[in-house]
Amino acid sequence: MNNISEISLNIPFDWSAHVGLLDYAEQLSALAEAFRYWNSRINLVSRQEIDLLEQRHILPCAVIARVADFSGLKTYLDIGTGGGLPGLVIAILYPHLECTLLDSTAKKLTAVADMASRIGLKNVQTVHARIEDMNTRYDVVTGRAVTALPRFLGWARGALKDAPQPAGLYYWKGGDFEPEIERWGLLPDETYPLDGLLNDVYFKDKYIARYEAKRLLKNRHLNAVQ
Repeated sequence: MNNISEISLNIPFDWSAHVGLLDYAEQLSALAEAFRYWNSRINLVSRQEIDLLEQRHILPCAVIARVADFSGLKTYLDIGTGGGLPGLVIAILYPHLECTLLDSTAKKLTAVADMASRIGLKNVQTVHARIEDMNTRYDVVTGRAVTALPRFLGWARGALKDAPQPAGLYYWKGGDFEPEIERWGLLPDETYPLDGLLNDVYFKDKYIARYEAKRLLKNRHLNAVQ
Protein backbone atom coordinates (compact mmCIF):
# COMPACT_ATOMS: atom_id res chain seq x y z
CA MET A 1 0.00 0.00 0.00
CA ASN A 2 1.30 3.47 -0.80
CA ASN A 3 2.27 5.92 1.91
CA ILE A 4 -0.02 8.98 2.06
CA SER A 5 2.79 11.20 0.82
CA GLU A 6 2.89 9.19 -2.40
CA ILE A 7 -0.84 9.44 -3.15
CA SER A 8 -1.96 11.93 -5.78
CA LEU A 9 -4.86 13.99 -4.51
CA ASN A 10 -6.23 14.15 -8.07
CA ILE A 11 -6.87 10.40 -8.18
CA PRO A 12 -10.17 9.14 -6.68
CA PHE A 13 -9.56 7.19 -3.49
CA ASP A 14 -9.29 3.45 -4.18
CA TRP A 15 -11.32 1.69 -1.49
CA SER A 16 -10.65 -1.66 -3.17
CA ALA A 17 -7.03 -1.44 -1.99
CA HIS A 18 -8.26 -1.96 1.57
CA VAL A 19 -9.39 -5.39 2.70
CA GLY A 20 -13.14 -5.74 3.09
CA LEU A 21 -14.13 -2.24 1.93
CA LEU A 22 -14.87 -2.76 -1.77
CA ASP A 23 -18.53 -3.60 -1.10
CA TYR A 24 -18.93 -0.27 0.69
CA ALA A 25 -16.96 1.88 -1.76
CA GLU A 26 -19.95 3.69 -3.23
CA GLN A 27 -21.35 4.79 0.13
CA LEU A 28 -17.94 5.66 1.57
CA SER A 29 -17.21 7.83 -1.46
CA ALA A 30 -20.63 9.46 -1.12
CA LEU A 31 -19.88 10.13 2.54
CA ALA A 32 -16.62 11.84 1.61
CA GLU A 33 -18.43 14.01 -0.94
CA ALA A 34 -21.15 14.99 1.54
CA PHE A 35 -18.57 15.62 4.27
CA ARG A 36 -16.63 17.99 2.02
CA TYR A 37 -19.86 19.83 1.16
CA TRP A 38 -20.57 20.46 4.83
CA ASN A 39 -16.96 21.18 5.75
CA SER A 40 -17.06 24.14 3.37
CA ARG A 41 -19.93 25.53 5.48
CA ILE A 42 -19.00 24.59 9.03
CA ASN A 43 -15.66 23.50 10.41
CA LEU A 44 -15.71 19.72 10.82
CA VAL A 45 -12.02 19.12 10.09
CA SER A 46 -9.23 21.58 9.31
CA ARG A 47 -8.67 22.85 5.78
CA GLN A 48 -5.25 21.19 5.83
CA GLU A 49 -6.89 17.81 6.51
CA ILE A 50 -9.86 17.92 4.15
CA ASP A 51 -7.85 16.93 1.05
CA LEU A 52 -6.81 13.78 2.93
CA LEU A 53 -10.27 13.11 4.34
CA GLU A 54 -10.46 9.51 3.13
CA GLN A 55 -6.96 8.56 4.27
CA ARG A 56 -6.83 10.33 7.62
CA HIS A 57 -10.41 10.33 8.82
CA ILE A 58 -12.74 7.88 7.07
CA LEU A 59 -10.34 4.97 6.56
CA PRO A 60 -9.15 4.90 10.21
CA CYS A 61 -12.81 4.58 11.20
CA ALA A 62 -13.56 1.87 8.63
CA VAL A 63 -10.67 -0.27 9.84
CA ILE A 64 -12.82 -1.23 12.85
CA ALA A 65 -14.30 -3.93 10.61
CA ARG A 66 -10.91 -5.68 10.58
CA VAL A 67 -10.77 -6.04 14.36
CA ALA A 68 -14.40 -6.39 15.46
CA ASP A 69 -17.53 -7.99 14.04
CA PHE A 70 -20.72 -6.23 15.10
CA SER A 71 -22.99 -8.34 12.89
CA GLY A 72 -24.59 -10.06 15.88
CA LEU A 73 -25.25 -6.86 17.83
CA LYS A 74 -28.22 -4.51 17.69
CA THR A 75 -27.62 -1.08 19.22
CA TYR A 76 -24.77 1.40 18.89
CA LEU A 77 -23.94 4.84 20.33
CA ASP A 78 -21.28 7.26 19.08
CA ILE A 79 -20.55 9.78 21.85
CA GLY A 80 -19.39 13.23 20.71
CA THR A 81 -19.88 12.31 17.07
CA GLY A 82 -18.87 15.77 15.79
CA GLY A 83 -18.88 15.44 12.01
CA GLY A 84 -20.20 11.90 12.20
CA LEU A 85 -16.98 9.95 12.57
CA PRO A 86 -16.79 7.09 13.31
CA GLY A 87 -20.60 6.88 13.60
CA LEU A 88 -21.57 7.27 9.94
CA VAL A 89 -18.83 4.88 8.81
CA ILE A 90 -20.01 2.20 11.24
CA ALA A 91 -23.59 2.75 10.07
CA ILE A 92 -22.42 2.04 6.51
CA LEU A 93 -20.47 -1.07 7.47
CA TYR A 94 -23.28 -2.50 9.65
CA PRO A 95 -26.64 -1.46 8.13
CA HIS A 96 -28.54 -3.68 10.59
CA LEU A 97 -27.24 -1.73 13.61
CA GLU A 98 -29.52 0.85 15.21
CA CYS A 99 -27.06 3.76 15.28
CA THR A 100 -27.42 6.74 17.61
CA LEU A 101 -25.04 9.63 16.95
CA LEU A 102 -24.86 11.97 19.95
CA ASP A 103 -23.44 15.47 20.22
CA SER A 104 -24.09 18.65 22.18
CA THR A 105 -23.51 20.91 19.13
CA ALA A 106 -26.71 21.25 17.12
CA LYS A 107 -25.18 22.59 13.88
CA LYS A 108 -22.88 19.58 13.61
CA LEU A 109 -25.83 17.24 14.03
CA THR A 110 -27.66 19.10 11.25
CA ALA A 111 -24.71 18.27 9.00
CA VAL A 112 -24.56 14.65 10.17
CA ALA A 113 -28.29 14.09 9.61
CA ASP A 114 -28.03 15.55 6.11
CA MET A 115 -25.02 13.38 5.29
CA ALA A 116 -26.87 10.28 6.45
CA SER A 117 -29.80 11.21 4.22
CA ARG A 118 -27.62 11.96 1.19
CA ILE A 119 -25.94 8.55 1.31
CA GLY A 120 -29.16 6.67 1.96
CA LEU A 121 -28.60 5.50 5.53
CA LYS A 122 -31.82 4.31 7.17
CA ASN A 123 -30.26 3.17 10.45
CA VAL A 124 -29.07 6.51 11.86
CA GLN A 125 -30.69 8.83 14.35
CA THR A 126 -29.00 11.97 15.71
CA VAL A 127 -29.52 13.12 19.28
CA HIS A 128 -28.76 16.65 20.50
CA ALA A 129 -27.89 16.09 24.15
CA ARG A 130 -25.12 15.59 26.66
CA ILE A 131 -24.17 12.02 27.46
CA GLU A 132 -24.88 12.68 31.15
CA ASP A 133 -28.55 13.18 30.24
CA MET A 134 -28.92 9.87 28.41
CA ASN A 135 -30.44 6.84 30.15
CA THR A 136 -30.37 4.21 27.40
CA ARG A 137 -27.78 1.43 27.26
CA TYR A 138 -26.17 0.14 24.07
CA ASP A 139 -24.28 -2.93 22.88
CA VAL A 140 -21.44 -0.88 21.42
CA VAL A 141 -20.19 2.60 22.32
CA THR A 142 -17.50 4.53 20.43
CA GLY A 143 -15.67 7.82 20.60
CA ARG A 144 -12.89 9.40 18.57
CA ALA A 145 -10.57 11.81 20.38
CA VAL A 146 -13.52 13.31 22.26
CA THR A 147 -11.96 14.10 25.64
CA ALA A 148 -9.48 12.73 28.16
CA LEU A 149 -9.85 8.95 28.30
CA PRO A 150 -10.67 8.67 32.04
CA ARG A 151 -13.58 11.08 31.59
CA PHE A 152 -14.78 9.28 28.48
CA LEU A 153 -14.68 5.91 30.24
CA GLY A 154 -16.92 7.36 32.94
CA TRP A 155 -19.38 8.55 30.33
CA ALA A 156 -19.34 5.27 28.42
CA ARG A 157 -19.81 3.22 31.58
CA GLY A 158 -23.30 4.61 32.00
CA ALA A 159 -24.23 3.86 28.38
CA LEU A 160 -23.02 0.28 28.03
CA LYS A 161 -24.99 -2.93 28.37
CA ASP A 162 -23.29 -5.71 30.29
CA ALA A 163 -22.61 -7.85 27.23
CA PRO A 164 -19.55 -9.87 26.13
CA GLN A 165 -17.12 -9.06 23.32
CA PRO A 166 -17.49 -7.85 20.58
CA ALA A 167 -19.90 -5.61 22.51
CA GLY A 168 -18.16 -2.95 24.58
CA LEU A 169 -16.31 0.31 24.12
CA TYR A 170 -13.99 1.20 21.21
CA TYR A 171 -12.09 4.48 21.50
CA TRP A 172 -9.83 6.10 18.87
CA LYS A 173 -6.90 7.72 20.66
CA GLY A 174 -3.40 9.02 20.09
CA GLY A 175 -0.43 9.35 22.42
CA ASP A 176 0.21 7.97 25.87
CA PHE A 177 -2.41 6.90 28.37
CA GLU A 178 -3.20 9.32 31.19
CA PRO A 179 -1.63 8.41 34.58
CA GLU A 180 -5.05 7.52 36.03
CA ILE A 181 -5.57 4.80 33.47
CA GLU A 182 -2.88 2.50 34.82
CA ARG A 183 -3.37 3.57 38.45
CA TRP A 184 -7.08 2.74 38.31
CA GLY A 185 -6.58 -0.58 36.52
CA LEU A 186 -8.08 0.74 33.31
CA LEU A 187 -5.59 -0.21 30.63
CA PRO A 188 -7.54 -1.49 27.60
CA ASP A 189 -8.38 -5.14 27.11
CA GLU A 190 -6.78 -4.74 23.70
CA THR A 191 -5.26 -2.02 21.54
CA TYR A 192 -5.19 -2.01 17.75
CA PRO A 193 -2.34 0.18 16.37
CA LEU A 194 -3.53 2.13 13.35
CA ASP A 195 -0.11 2.41 11.75
CA GLY A 196 0.03 -1.36 11.45
CA LEU A 197 -3.55 -1.78 10.32
CA LEU A 198 -3.19 0.93 7.67
CA ASN A 199 0.48 0.48 6.80
CA ASP A 200 1.03 4.21 7.24
CA VAL A 201 3.57 5.88 9.54
CA TYR A 202 1.31 8.93 9.87
CA PHE A 203 -0.70 6.89 12.37
CA LYS A 204 2.26 6.04 14.61
CA ASP A 205 1.13 6.14 18.27
CA LYS A 206 -2.53 6.22 17.22
CA TYR A 207 -4.76 3.27 17.97
CA ILE A 208 -8.21 1.94 18.81
CA ALA A 209 -8.56 0.92 22.47
CA ARG A 210 -11.11 -1.80 23.27
CA TYR A 211 -12.78 -2.23 26.66
CA GLU A 212 -15.17 -4.95 27.74
CA ALA A 213 -18.29 -3.53 29.34
CA LYS A 214 -18.04 -5.71 32.44
CA ARG A 215 -14.71 -4.19 33.48
CA LEU A 216 -15.97 -0.64 33.17
CA LEU A 217 -19.22 -1.40 34.97
CA LYS A 218 -17.29 -2.85 37.93
CA ASN A 219 -14.60 -0.18 38.22
CA ARG A 220 -15.31 1.95 41.31
CA HIS A 221 -12.89 4.73 40.27
CA LEU A 222 -15.17 5.72 37.41
CA ASN A 223 -17.90 6.72 39.85
CA ALA A 224 -16.09 10.00 40.37
CA VAL A 225 -15.70 10.92 36.70
CA GLN A 226 -19.16 10.28 35.31
